[in-house]
Amino acid sequence: MHSTPLLSCARALSHREPLSLKGPRMFQPPGFYGTVRLRLHACSQAFWWLLVAHGAGVVGIFFLSCPRGCAQALLLAVTCSFIRGLRYEAWRCARRSVLRVDVGRAGAVCVYRRSGQREVGRIIPGSLVTPRVVLLRWRAEHQRYTRYCWLLRAACDAREHWLLRVLLRHPL
Repeated sequence: MHSTPLLSCARALSHREPLSLKGPRMFQPPGFYGTVRLRLHACSQAFWWLLVAHGAGVVGIFFLSCPRGCAQALLLAVTCSFIRGLRYEAWRCARRSVLRVDVGRAGAVCVYRRSGQREVGRIIPGSLVTPRVVLLRWRAEHQRYTRYCWLLRAACDAREHWLLRVLLRHPL
């Protein structure tokens, strides 16, 4: 029998246990059976992604014909964005940086932050899915704004990253 990525992903997800947290409180969000669990860690590739993107921004500012004060303000904004990106994405040392993402088959997502905060929400259509990077677009329950989470293949288990990519491209 011919196996497609969607069928092998469905088989891999069907043998998974439901989400459980160790400790006195057990939390089981609805729609989390067959969950893809991504545990994220510090990653040197995130540093290079940030350096290239922000470097391109700096080069663009130098070619922009605007007053000197405006260019300085833009350079300061790019520098602050770079430092924030290092803390949140490359080093994962900020309190609100994402340490774990659980994605269920029904489009449910649960994001765990370094501060211990857990946010449950739904995946919104429009996530960017490439072989090396997934930009997960989601909205927390009872929240108005869309949030994004960068998931690099080098920052997590390669198989879990592959399952997430297949799940986002071909929802079950």
